[in-house]
Amino acid sequence: MKWWLLFIAMGYASLGWSQNYTSERDSIEDAEILHYFKYRTKLQFRIGHERTLLNTGVNVKLNTFRLGLQFKYRYKFGVIAFVSKRYNTVSQVPEVNYYKSAIVGFGIYGEYVFIDTYRFYLGAPVSFSSARVKSLAQDNSDNPLQQFDKFSDRFNVFSMGVTGGYNINYWLTLSAGLGYRYTYSTQQGERNRFNTPFYSLGLKWRFGQFVETIFQHKKVVRMKQAYFRNKDTWRANTFRKRHRELYHD
Repeated sequence: MKWWLLFIAMGYASLGWSQNYTSERDSIEDAEILHYFKYRTKLQFRIGHERTLLNTGVNVKLNTFRLGLQFKYRYKFGVIAFVSKRYNTVSQVPEVNYYKSAIVGFGIYGEYVFIDTYRFYLGAPVSFSSARVKSLAQDNSDNPLQQFDKFSDRFNVFSMGVTGGYNINYWLTLSAGLGYRYTYSTQQGERNRFNTPFYSLGLKWRFGQFVETIFQHKKVVRMKQAYFRNKDTWRANTFRKRHRELYHD
């Protein structure tokens, strides 16, 4: 009888050791996987829309496009291009009734990332660009007068701010932010128009992670398994129900 009790006790001990070993192994693998996904270099594309904030009588609307890399989790760097919605400006030329003007520019940007989790994002972007104003002449009947079209001299534009985001899924983010834009221009009208605080709305597309979702789906699922393992949220519980086979417990 004593031998049977001894065998039963050893069986329970082996089972407990096996469960502890499996749990420890999973924890190590999870940490390695999450570290890889967090710190690897990521290719990203963002389209955004900026509007003047707080300045009465000034309403500049810029459409922005950013393409860059996020590396070592904390840092982003890339190129930026922007074009404004057309606005009307007065003319000093007798033959021209008014100008339809727009600012067009390109440059570089950088960003420091404070938070970038599976669900939320917070960063502080800065950009430095070269821009010019393109003005299309119009007559009294709103017909173009191409011979009177003009371009301003190039000037520099600096902006900085803060941007937050909500990750809809693994590769798509909705973002919003606040910032200030400063223009190094000799023209007072351009300074008045573009030296303003602004708010922004945007959509960020993580191109590399989008490709992974399509062509390396098992790899993405394994990352999600590691991320959701010890979380008690609606999304975590939904994921575990869909992938019961991935969990030992």
